[in-house]
Amino acid sequence: MFVIAQCLENIQKESDSKQLDIEEKIGLTLKNAGLSITMTSVTDILAFGVGSITVFPGLQSFCVGCSLALAAVFLLQVRNELLLKVQKLNCIYAKFR
Repeated sequence: MFVIAQCLENIQKESDSKQLDIEEKIGLTLKNAGLSITMTSVTDILAFGVGSITVFPGLQSFCVGCSLALAAVFLLQVRNELLLKVQKLNCIYAKFR
């Protein structure tokens, strides 16, 4: 959330973004913040995955669970976002038929 808010603030400070409407500003914000959020999620999943090879059973279970949970949450969020985009595009195209 903080990454998205900072990207939106940076975009609003740019002089050429004054003419953009809110949808275009949000699109640029998510485009810029998406890579940061994706890289953070991937490195977290990998870090917990590496932690799962430890010899301590409790820590191993914790790392496996966290790695799987982070991967599931990330993939579900990406899927949900794509489904919402497809639904929005279908609504837009339905108006022109």
